[in-house]
Formats: sequence, C-alpha cells, structure tokens
Amino acid sequence: MAAIDLILFDVDGTLVDSQHTIVACMEAAFARHGLPVPDAAAVRHTVGLALAEGVARLLAQDPALAEVDPYAVAETYKEAYLARRTATPPPPTDPLYPGTQALLDRLLRQERLMGVATGKSNRGVSVFLDTHGFHKHFVTHQTVDTAPGKPDPTMIRQAAAEAGTVPARVLMIGDTVYDMQMARAAGAMALGVDWGYHAPEALTAEGARAILKSWDDLDPYLT
Repeated sequence: MAAIDLILFDVDGTLVDSQHTIVACMEAAFARHGLPVPDAAAVRHTVGLALAEGVARLLAQDPALAEVDPYAVAETYKEAYLARRTATPPPPTDPLYPGTQALLDRLLRQERLMGVATGKSNRGVSVFLDTHGFHKHFVTHQTVDTAPGKPDPTMIRQAAAEAGTVPARVLMIGDTVYDMQMARAAGAMALGVDWGYHAPEALTAEGARAILKSWDDLDPYLT
C-alpha cells in the first residue's frame, strides 16, 4: 500500500449527520412543485450526488414525473435550504458524528494534509466550515462547483494535484457507493464508514478496503 499524502473526507453522512436538513429541504422542494414527496430513505440514498442528479434519480422512480425538470426542483431545494438556514429561530445545527472534531484536530496537529470531496456546493461547504470552525483543517475543497459530481474521479485528481501528490497516495473516506466508485476510478484507496447513508456491504462491494466502525479504526490506514 502506498504511503498516504492526502486524506479526503466526504462531508454529509461521513463528518456531519445532515440527513434531517437534506430530507426536509427535498420534501419542501417537491411539495412546492406539487410533486409527491419522496421517501426519506430514497432521499438519503442520493446524498453525495450532485443535487440535480439526486433529484433526477428521485423523479425517475415515478414514470409520471418523467417530464419534470430536475434542475428546477434543485433550484427550489436551494431556496428551501437558504430559508431554513436564515430562519428565526434557526433550526438545530447538523451535528458532527462522534469523535469527528477530535480526529480532525489531531490530524491537523500532526500536520496531515486533509481535504473534502463532497456533493455540496461551494456555498454549502463554506457554511459547514463556518459552523464547525474547520477553515484551517482542509487544504483542498472539492465541490460540484469545482468538478463533475461523484462518482466521476475529477475531484480526487484535482485534490491530489492541489496537495502536490498523485491519486495513488490519496485516501478517500466516505459513506456512499459514489465515494467508493470515485476512488476506484481515480486509483485512490477508499475506506467506508458504517454510520452513514449507504449499507456497509454495498461500500465493500464497490471497493472499500475496510469499513470504519469509529474514527479509532482509522490510524492503521494512514501509514
């Protein structure tokens, strides 16, 4: 196994449990367009994809919705997200998963290079960094505004270049098959987590070297 120069983290479902916000905004977007509200489990399964792609997959589950423009619904999702974030009083902050703050702080002290590769937009990543004080932790931010969405390998390739390394020396950590597929396509190593939105066995089937049951399991893979 090649030495790891850069640790890339997915955000939603890996570092932060944002499912309640995502489901609420998707439900609001579909409702505003007069569409049947999608099942929460189906919404969670699209987390990690670019927003319009996730909407398109939800629409594709009902042939009667074939003519609906996923980009229009995605724009309404963004409006619902902004309204939720600026509401008074504000909704509860999406929580970090247990041990995440301590892990990222420790890796920062150890001067490990870290980045995020996410289906969020640049604005969404900025909110995440502001909320949790992570601006100093990540040397690269790969979003759907800077690269094609997962599972396209461009995010990992760009992140590796920004960190001065190559994909074979990148470790991608995520909770969805899209993260695993992206890593495999880029030639990077991938680890799954068992607390996210896709089943661990699905992650293993798509190339995860191992499934972390807590952040305490990570260190052996950082050499």
